[in-house]
Amino acid sequence: MIAHIDTSYSGVITNPFQTKYVPQLKEITIQSGGEQTKSYLLDAFNSNNALLLLDEPSTNLDINNIKWLINQINQFQGTMIIVSHDRSLLNQTVQKIIEIEEKKLNIYTGNYDDYDEQKKKQYEQQLKEYEQYQKKINQLQQESIERNKHASNFKKRKKNISISDYKVNSRMGAY
Repeated sequence: MIAHIDTSYSGVITNPFQTKYVPQLKEITIQSGGEQTKSYLLDAFNSNNALLLLDEPSTNLDINNIKWLINQINQFQGTMIIVSHDRSLLNQTVQKIIEIEEKKLNIYTGNYDDYDEQKKKQYEQQLKEYEQYQKKINQLQQESIERNKHASNFKKRKKNISISDYKVNSRMGAY
């Protein structure tokens, strides 16, 4: 679809991949939260889909099941999109982080710690550039003030000096 050009667009996107989605919020059942999550994950990993979408996959899992999940993610042969706040999980499983910030996608290579370090460096660089920008603004403002002072002094000529003498001497810095 080309935005605002293809008016015949019906709003349906066809996904050419077999996709399995594991939601963060699951239907209420008699199973515990961890049992439900593991059941959804087992179904996803055994489905032979090319794309898995995992929304907070470690939610409600105990330590042993999180280790199992990490192993399953690392052995998975397809593409996986993981949305998670579990830094440990991300550090052990991902090689690329895609961040959406201010309507733009930013791609970072490495695990979560690598991403965090790159973000800190970006922030420090932006801060340094901002400080340099502010310093330049202050410098230009000071120069403007000095030029205005010089210009106001330049316009005040002594009454007992002729205009031509004033022009010559003021250029040499005498006035």
